[in-house]
Amino acid sequence: MKAVKGYTKHDYTMICKEEGGEVFSFASIDEATGYFSMFGHEVPTNVALDGILNDTNCDWIVFDDGSVIFKYYGNGYDGSIINEMIEKGCRI
Repeated sequence: MKAVKGYTKHDYTMICKEEGGEVFSFASIDEATGYFSMFGHEVPTNVALDGILNDTNCDWIVFDDGSVIFKYYGNGYDGSIINEMIEKGCRI
């Protein structure tokens, strides 16, 4: 989903962490779609892009500068991919 006007990456990060979640940051939507695709068992890039842009549970948030954050609350996603994102330094 597109970030709500007036909310910053910091705002979303703090809210997520206050709720007990973790936040992962990606410099571009291309980088984010790569991980989204892996969560979907290698879905095509266009499907991953659509999933991020039209996310209805607000886990994936796209900012005007093209960066993306992923809010993770400990379930519903492949743990090995989460571990890879941690190892690559995506967690903020």
